[in-house]
Amino acid sequence: MKPSINLATRRIIQKKTLRKFFLSSVIFFGLGVSATLGVLLINFFMNLQISNLNDTKSDLEAQIVRQKSVKDKLLMVQERVGRVRNLLSARDNAGEKINFIVAAIPSSIEISSIQYDEEGINFALKSSSLADLQGFIEKDIPSLQESGNKDIGAISINAFKLDPENFEYLLNFSVEQVSKSKNNVQKVEITQ
Repeated sequence: MKPSINLATRRIIQKKTLRKFFLSSVIFFGLGVSATLGVLLINFFMNLQISNLNDTKSDLEAQIVRQKSVKDKLLMVQERVGRVRNLLSARDNAGEKINFIVAAIPSSIEISSIQYDEEGINFALKSSSLADLQGFIEKDIPSLQESGNKDIGAISINAFKLDPENFEYLLNFSVEQVSKSKNNVQKVEITQ
């Protein structure tokens, strides 16, 4: 036998090579399995976070819808309040006009009715004294027109007659609207 040939060593070398290969295979397999488990765990937690974010998104969208509804109702209420303010300002203006004209009517003349609409104010007066009504027509009506009140337009006498049953003189006259709130006025009637 030749001293250079050693069969036992080759087996040991082959076993060492085989052990290295097996050990590296186990390490790579272990790394692959652990990497796969890591990716699965990350995927699980990411899906859990995405689910939580989707729930939060749904809640926020529902809140936005509720807030939009509240906003729409608030805008509608603000619009109604604006309309009411306009009507109240027109009504206050009407009261001022009526008070201004009523203040010019002598106390000896009785007011039968006042009608207020978008065209103007109609007054029905009665008095047992012809002189009082004549003085009102000749002095007080022209002074109303010349008063400089911007809300008082043309004053016209619609009717002047005698009520023979009650022995009273009746006068109906109207004052035309001039103000900007003419279209916002609703018909109002006051009778005694």
